[in-house]
Amino acid sequence: MQKSVSSTQIFSLYNLHIFTTVIAFLLGMLISSSHFSAPVATVIGAFLAVVLVYPSYKVASSRPNEFLTEFGGELVGRGPHTIFILIIVLIKLILSALNLRQMSDFLLAIYLIDTPSWAVIMIFGICIAYAVRSGLNTIFRAAQGIFLISAIAFLLIPFLAMQEIEKDALIALASHLHFTDITHGVIYNLGMFGELAFLFLLYPYLKEPKKVMKTYFFTTLSSLIIILSHLIPVLLTFGVDLGSNLVYPDLELIRFIRAGSFIETLDPILILLWLTSIFVKISFLCFTAVICIAQLTGVKDYKSLSLPIVAFVGVLSIAMARSQQELSNFTAKNLSPFVLTAEYVIPAIYMIMYFIRRKKNKSKPAEMKSAGS
Repeated sequence: MQKSVSSTQIFSLYNLHIFTTVIAFLLGMLISSSHFSAPVATVIGAFLAVVLVYPSYKVASSRPNEFLTEFGGELVGRGPHTIFILIIVLIKLILSALNLRQMSDFLLAIYLIDTPSWAVIMIFGICIAYAVRSGLNTIFRAAQGIFLISAIAFLLIPFLAMQEIEKDALIALASHLHFTDITHGVIYNLGMFGELAFLFLLYPYLKEPKKVMKTYFFTTLSSLIIILSHLIPVLLTFGVDLGSNLVYPDLELIRFIRAGSFIETLDPILILLWLTSIFVKISFLCFTAVICIAQLTGVKDYKSLSLPIVAFVGVLSIAMARSQQELSNFTAKNLSPFVLTAEYVIPAIYMIMYFIRRKKNKSKPAEMKSAGS
């Protein structure tokens, strides 16, 4: 197995993975659940996620040259291991379908009005299937190629919107803190930042597996800065009531910007960054699901599964909700427990069993030595 993924590529992909989705589609739901406590809840949830992904790192780094799908059965038993991996795969497919649906709904609502949704999803599905077939190295290189441009653009946008911000409302970020709102926001952010844990399924591809936790920390820090640079201006510009009811609050913030006569709006730049970044994220999620299924079923060439899996994701994205409101309710209320289980609970079970079995293996030589004497 060629170790082709560097720490820089992990940093680039997971930054896009986290901040693009949050800024594009989830700011309104985050404001709705946490109100003015959203920035504090985001900071706490982000760094708590770094701590809670440690079990996934510990388990994968114990055997960095093997896939967890291959050796996990030795830790928890073959039956539970198969169930756990299938749960993770299902969550990955649901997240892929959710992001694909969010992206298609956005395009259909803003730019491709009256276009059949299946046509948009099919076009993107073909591109995603091709990216999955091209391999993990291609996906990470694509993320590395667009990360710097995306990061600069996403950091520039809030500065251009400074004139629209109600600076007198800054005090509300400290005076309107509520424990319940913070708790809701922390749980919400744990699901978003916890997707870092899924990397434990791909450790044999990594060049520097021992540096993963360090990469996790700096990825969380940088994506957190970018998210806050959009979340706070949205809160201060629209307030809680309007901000929580906007489907795409960051897009509305961009439309307030007038950087000069030659730039009437930054919509095209924002859309370009959203589409490319979310395309990379969906491709990565689908690739991980395809690899896991191929290893569980004993299929030697994962590429043969790329098109069927992506086709399933496309169908699921159409069938998972009948309206934008239903999709938002599913994301905010129903999905979180399952995502948190896949990101934190399952890796924790593997880690506990790893320590139990390691302790037993250490005690066996001692018992044999005492029996021999």
